[in-house]
Parts: sequence; structure tokens; C-alpha cells
Amino acid sequence: MRMQSGQPKGTGRRVCFQDGAMDFFTQWLLGYQTYGGAEWGECLAACDGIRDGDPTTWVEAWSALGSRLQAQAERSREHGHGVSARTAYLRAAMAYRTASLCAHPKEPRFLELLDRLRATFTAAGALFAPAIEAVRIPFGKRQLVGYVARASSTVAPLLIAVGGVETYVEEMYFWAAAPAMRRGYHTLFVELPGQGAAAMAGLSLRDDVEPALRAMLDYAWALPQIDTGRVALYGVGSGSLLGTYALLAEPRFRAAAMNPPGTDLHR
Repeated sequence: MRMQSGQPKGTGRRVCFQDGAMDFFTQWLLGYQTYGGAEWGECLAACDGIRDGDPTTWVEAWSALGSRLQAQAERSREHGHGVSARTAYLRAAMAYRTASLCAHPKEPRFLELLDRLRATFTAAGALFAPAIEAVRIPFGKRQLVGYVARASSTVAPLLIAVGGVETYVEEMYFWAAAPAMRRGYHTLFVELPGQGAAAMAGLSLRDDVEPALRAMLDYAWALPQIDTGRVALYGVGSGSLLGTYALLAEPRFRAAAMNPPGTDLHR
């Protein structure tokens, strides 16, 4: 999704910008601080380099932060400091994701930012124990892109997490996987058709989510150390509405949490 400058967002409370959309997505990023996706000082310093309402300086400032954090992560990894590398990679990934909001999808830098987002998150995932595994789930003639994050090396219940149209799959680590891992759940989080970078791979938004969720469940059933009797679904934003449809069609889900619960897309 490309952010539209001046678009009103949120409650009207401002943190850094008078531009509603810029301030909304700054607050969105700051929310990832809870699970290591941002730090206040770094974000505020990046905001100082952005002219209110100017998308060009937005891309430049967040891209610069992402590059600095990625370089920091790579130095830490080279010297054997895995935790420092992992946390810097996570913050770099979200800085690149934030930069992409004001880059036009037809511009080369948009795809470059998505590539950097995925590369830095994957690098961070490799430094977890157990590692967060990148997965590709067969879906017709294409594949659904996602990750498996394990709470431990033992059998555990599974949380399947889906985001809304504004989320990239990597963001679902902060929305769902990180808190789920702390509570003993393995997590499978995947980009549905039309979400995040999926549209760039030819997977357009569709009005039925059941086939994609069924493909995720079929894939999960073949994973080791999954308690298939305890599989839950978590949906964020419009993903909650899509998830509600899937619950009606798929009895393998034993529990669900919709954030927020949605039954009417228009309302």
C-alpha cells in the first residue's frame, strides 16, 4: 500500500507530524517497540529528517535508518554477537517497511525496499533459537510466502496468523508470533493473496480466503512437533473478517481471536 499524504488517520493525537498519514504510520512503527521492531530514539531521529507531508524525505529518512541498522547487524554477526545482530536486523526490516509506504510500486526503489525488508527479517530469523524458518506453501500455480516461528523444540499448539491488506507478512511477527512464542505456541504466519508483496508475485486480492487458509492448514498438518488438536486462528484488521469466513468453512481450527472482530466489511 502506498501512503497518501494528508490522509486523516487515527484519533487526531499527533506524535511527530501534522500530516495525518505520516503520523499514523509513525505510531504504527513505534508500536513494534514492544517486541523489538523499533526504538523510540532511532525513530524520533529519523523523523527529524522528514519534512512534514513530504513523501520523498520520508523514504530517504527511513531507508537511511534501515541501511544503518542493517550494517550494524552485519558487523555484530561477523563478531559473533548474535543477539545484537538479531535485534538490529529486526529494526532494519521495519525501517525498510516504513520507508516503502511513500515509494510508488512502479519505482525500482519500492521493490528494492521490499527485498531489503525480506532479507533483513530472514537474517534475523536465522539467529533465533529455534530459527524462524521461511516457508513457501503451494497454492495453485503459485506459492504463499510465510514463516514458521517455534516456541521450542517440543510438540506445542499452533497459532496461524493472518494480517490485513496493509500488513506485510514480516510484520505479523510483532502482531502475533513474538507474543505467541512467549506463551508456548508455534506460529505460522503467511501473506494471503493481495496482501503485502503477494500482489507483486501475481496473487491478487480475492473475495474467498478459504482456499488459502486451507492450504496453510494442510501445510501445517505435515510440520513436525505440531499438536494438530490445538490449532488456533488469529486475524488482524481485515484479516479478522477474512478469518471469520474461514472459521465457518474449516473445522480444524479449535479456537480463534479476531482483532477486532468483524462481520461487515463496509461498516
